[in-house]
Amino acid sequence: MPLLYTTAHQVNGRQDGFVVSIGTADGSSWRHCQASLKGFPAGLLRVDPDVVALTGGGYRIYLTGTASSGSSRIAIHYADSTDGPTWTHGGLAFEYSESILDSVTFRVGATWHMYVLSGTSTDMVHGISSDGRTFAFVGKGPVLLNCQKVVLSQAIGIGGQVRVFAFAPPGSWIRSLITTDGTNWTPDAQSALAFDSSVEYKFIRDPAVVQLANGTYFMAYATPIP
Repeated sequence: MPLLYTTAHQVNGRQDGFVVSIGTADGSSWRHCQASLKGFPAGLLRVDPDVVALTGGGYRIYLTGTASSGSSRIAIHYADSTDGPTWTHGGLAFEYSESILDSVTFRVGATWHMYVLSGTSTDMVHGISSDGRTFAFVGKGPVLLNCQKVVLSQAIGIGGQVRVFAFAPPGSWIRSLITTDGTNWTPDAQSALAFDSSVEYKFIRDPAVVQLANGTYFMAYATPIP
């Protein structure tokens, strides 16, 4: 069954957080649930869920939250799960000298890569890790596709390749980029999805892709409700 994680403002009337939606095998209908959280620091902001399936089973989620108690600087925390809805806080995964948010995390070989947005810009901060728990800064700058800045959103392994889905602000198309080293990118020949004003409103952003049980792929993405 596919699992979909989304930011939810004021979960059960409380602070911002995330929720999990459990889909039918074909992704045609969804049941929305509140995630069960264990060991999370009180008052920790936990939004922008970024989920990776672990090789030995289970899942790891990366969340945007404050770097430490009383701090105004935003960083990335992680938590682990064996089932998808229940999560145990692991600690701080990645912090930088300025606020970073909205991670996309993937493995290339034995190396974990994380890209996060730098503050309110479209520049991305890159970190690497050997265990997926603590990331070290590598560099900062824009990810460019044909000289246009793109925002990396979600990664998935397809056909033995790591594909990272991205969108170009303000959000007229979604495209996947192939990487063999976590740093260099080869774009697909065509867009995965183009904005259609008869279906969407204003923009399409934040794509997430999963393979369904029947072998097809399902994409969820964000667009405003008019």
